[in-house]
Amino acid sequence: MEILYVWFNKAASGVLDKTGVNLSPKYSFDVRYDGLYLGLYLREWKGVENIFRNDVIENVTAIVGKNGTGKTSILKALQLLTCGTVRENTSAKDKHYYEERLQRSYRIIVLRDDIGKIKIYHNLKLFRNNTEFEVVDVTKDGLYGNILRNCTDFSDITKVYITNSSFGSAGGMGYAFSKVEDITLTPSTIDNIAAIYYDQLYSQSTHIYRINKEYIDSVMERNTNGKKDFYSLGDILYIKRLFDIGKASEYIGNFRNDILISSCFKNPYMETYSDDFDNDTDHLELDIAIYKIEKSLPEWPGGTLIKYMYAHLLLEIMMYYGLSYIDDMDYIPYNYALQLINHFSEGDSYIEQALKGINDLETIVKQYTTISDDGYKTLFCYRDNPVGYRRFVDYIFECFYQGSGFVLTYLNIEIGGMSSGERAFQNIFTWLNLIPMFSRIYKNYNVSLRGTVLLLIDELDLYLHPDWQTIFMKKLLAEIRSQFPKYKVQIVFATHSPLCISDIPRENIVYLQDMKDGRISIDKRENHQQSFGRDVFTILNDTFYLNKHTMGAFAEQYINDIISEIDNCNGDMYSYRRNRIYESINMIGDPILKAAVLNKYFECFGGSELNNLRIRKRQIEERIAVLERRDSD
Repeated sequence: MEILYVWFNKAASGVLDKTGVNLSPKYSFDVRYDGLYLGLYLREWKGVENIFRNDVIENVTAIVGKNGTGKTSILKALQLLTCGTVRENTSAKDKHYYEERLQRSYRIIVLRDDIGKIKIYHNLKLFRNNTEFEVVDVTKDGLYGNILRNCTDFSDITKVYITNSSFGSAGGMGYAFSKVEDITLTPSTIDNIAAIYYDQLYSQSTHIYRINKEYIDSVMERNTNGKKDFYSLGDILYIKRLFDIGKASEYIGNFRNDILISSCFKNPYMETYSDDFDNDTDHLELDIAIYKIEKSLPEWPGGTLIKYMYAHLLLEIMMYYGLSYIDDMDYIPYNYALQLINHFSEGDSYIEQALKGINDLETIVKQYTTISDDGYKTLFCYRDNPVGYRRFVDYIFECFYQGSGFVLTYLNIEIGGMSSGERAFQNIFTWLNLIPMFSRIYKNYNVSLRGTVLLLIDELDLYLHPDWQTIFMKKLLAEIRSQFPKYKVQIVFATHSPLCISDIPRENIVYLQDMKDGRISIDKRENHQQSFGRDVFTILNDTFYLNKHTMGAFAEQYINDIISEIDNCNGDMYSYRRNRIYESINMIGDPILKAAVLNKYFECFGGSELNNLRIRKRQIEERIAVLERRDSD
C-alpha cells in the first residue's frame, strides 16, 4: 500500500494549516475551497513512474528546504496519521478543546492499494471529489471502527519514526487493536527500551534480584540515564545478521567493530576488609559476601573475566539460599565454591542454565581470545581472529534469542571507538534490525507490525561524512528489502544533503519554501530542475534555496569588502595595505574570481602586463602541481 497524498486541515504544531503533501511521483493532487465545499483535484502533472518500487519498497520521498520550514512537522504529522471521527462534546467547559480536536482531525488521504486501485478517504462534512477515483467517507457510523479493527486500507500501516537527533521526540510505541500503530526510535527511546529490557532481564533471570534490586542496579550501573551496553548489544545482533546473509566482511571493512567485554562485578580489586558498609542489613550481607568471594579469586583458574562470572553466580546462590554457615569462613576456597555451585544447580534450572552459559563463554574466551589485557577485559578482533569473533557474536545472539539472561546481565559489552558519524550511520541500521526482535525485548507485549511500514527518517544525513551520504540511500534500500521481506515499506525522509538528494528524482521531492504567516508553504515540483544524478552545486542552489550563494558567508563578505576598498581608494593607499590586499586576493580559491579581483587591483594601483602574466603563470604552475600530485597518488 502506498500513501499518495495527505491533506491536513490543522496539526498540533500549528504550522500545518490546510496543507496538502504529495508523496507520489506519478500523481499530483490539490485541494481547493469553493466557498462551501473542499474539493479534491488531480492536477495536470506529467509525472513519471516510481523508480523505487519493487517487491518490498513502495516509494521513497524526500522533504527538503531551509531550517525551520517544517520538515520535522510533516514527518511527525505523518507519524500520527489517522482519519476518523471525534466524539462530540457539547459541554461548555470542554467546548474549546473539542473544537480544536475536531479541526485537527479533518483529513483527506489518497492511497494506492496492493492491486493498484486508488481510493480517497476523508472525514469532512462538506467534500467534493473532482477525480475519477473511489471515495470512502469514514464519518459514516461504524465505518472507521471497522477499518481500524480489521486493519484494512490506510489503518493497515505501522509508522516508524527514526532520528539520531538528541532533540527527537521521546515517544515510544502505540497500539491499536493488538497491532503496533507507531514506533519512535531516537537516542531517548533507545535508552527507555534498554531500561525495560534490562529490568525484565534482571527480574526473570536472576535470583538475587528478588532479594535486593537496588544492589544489582548499582553493581551493573545500568539505569534509564545510560545504556551503552544496549547499543553494543544491538550492534552485535546486527553483525550476526550480516554474517548470516554474507555481508559481514563488507561492513567490518568500513566500521570500527572490535568487541570489548568485561565483568561488571563490584570493587574487583578490593584487597582489605572495610567496615565502611551501608547500615542496611541486606547491603551489609552483600558486601561481606562480595569481600569473601573476591578474597578467594586469585586461586581461581580461567582468567579474571570468567572468575567474576562464577563469583556472580556464587553470590546469587549464597543470597538466594541463605547460606549462613559460611559466615564463619574467612574466604571461600575454589573447590568448595564449585561444589556449592554444582550442588545447587541440581533441580534449579536457572542455576543450571547460568552455569552452562559461563562454561560456553569460558570455552570461547580460552580458545579464541585475540587480546587479553591484564585478564580483566577481553577483546575480540575480527581482523586477527575471524573464527573467534564470529563464534562470540553467535554466542551473544543465542543468549539474547533464548532469553538466557545470566551472562547478558553481568557482562559489559562495548563496541567502542566509533566516531559520531559512524555511530549515527550504525544506529539507523541497528535500530531497524531491532524492530523484528521487539517481542524478545518487550516480554509482555506481542509486537506485531501491520502490513505496510511507513518509515519516517528525520535529518537522515545527521553526522554523516559526505562520502557516506553518497552511499546511504543505496544501502538503506537494500537493507529495507532484506529486513522486511514480508511487508510493504514506504520511506519519507528529511535531509539537508545534496548528495542524498542526487539519488532522488525531482518528482519524489517535497519542496518547502520559507514559511508564510507561520504556515508551511510547499513549492510546485515543476518549478525545480531535475535532481536525479545532478551535480551538488545545482542541487544546493535549486533544491535548498541558497539564493545563488557559492561560498561561505564569511568568505563572501571578506572578498566583497576587498573589492569595495579597491573601488573607493582612488589609487591612494599605503603600500603595506596594498600588499595585504594583494596577499588576500591570492588566497581566493576560484581562479576566475581571483583573476577578476586581481584585474581590479592592477587597474586601481597600476601594474604592467608583465606582472599580470607572471601572476597567471604562477597560478597555472600551482594548478599543474596539484594535478600532478593527484595523478601520482
